[in-house]
Amino acid sequence: MRFYEYFYVLSLALLINLIIIIIQLIPNMTLQILVWIVITLMLLMAFLGNDFKDLMKKNEKKAQSLNNVN
Repeated sequence: MRFYEYFYVLSLALLINLIIIIIQLIPNMTLQILVWIVITLMLLMAFLGNDFKDLMKKNEKKAQSLNNVN
């Protein structure tokens, strides 16, 4: 792993810890669970969205290279 990857993982861990601390401050348990679900869905959408964009870029490059061959 390169240095910036370690920095990325560390900052992600700190972000998760901050989220946990903030959720612990909410007194209602059901509200805590709802906030957890919302945050998890937001993070999943963000990561999956980035992966989808990368896949679309790769497919565009493949299509361009196929068009250039023909």
